[in-house]
Amino acid sequence: MMSKCFAAVMAALIAAPAYAGLFSTSVSPEEAHQIKRLAVVSSMGDTVHGKSVGLMVFQNKSFDASILGWNLDAAMTKDLVERIVAGARIGGEVVSLSTSSTKESEILGEARAQGFDAVLVVLPEENVHDRSLGSGVTLLHRKIPGVDKIHPCVVGAVRVFRVSDGKPIGASVLEPCSYARNTLVWHDNWAGFSDEEKQATLAALQEHSLERLRSALVSLKLSDK
Repeated sequence: MMSKCFAAVMAALIAAPAYAGLFSTSVSPEEAHQIKRLAVVSSMGDTVHGKSVGLMVFQNKSFDASILGWNLDAAMTKDLVERIVAGARIGGEVVSLSTSSTKESEILGEARAQGFDAVLVVLPEENVHDRSLGSGVTLLHRKIPGVDKIHPCVVGAVRVFRVSDGKPIGASVLEPCSYARNTLVWHDNWAGFSDEEKQATLAALQEHSLERLRSALVSLKLSDK
């Protein structure tokens, strides 16, 4: 009986977003020091996924909006490179990788062809503990009796691979959503947002994405803050 209770408690802890960082795998100091050229690439894309989740399934709504010129990946890659360099954990240079691929195998191949010996990849990926979030950069609207709130989310993972054999040497699942108070609004489609609301939404999503990536770097032990 006690073993069943312990297993249930552990399952609940693992599922809770606040404990996600406990299950990250950091890059060892030895591996980090051996990296002479680290490629960094974010492939989250420039699409805002809108998700409205109600008490019943039929109340759920969603939209996808491709944001021309947002350049979120470029902003995230730049921030990652700067923070990894400042962290001084890598034994060599840190450079953004130019690629249009979103597949890990293809990104690894391109990094190998360009002479990198390790690559850090940011990719959209479903959160196994809450599949209703989908994946990628998401505006989440939760509406149930007594609750009507909007949260900026980024659903994905950061992984570091050794290029020579494709072995993962570090990984961190992004803690998806911010539950801090905000002034964001919800509409059932992107066209329903005013220009000011769109700008505020994109700014909040970018700020949240950068914050979560910075936390991931700390978990990976590639940055101090």
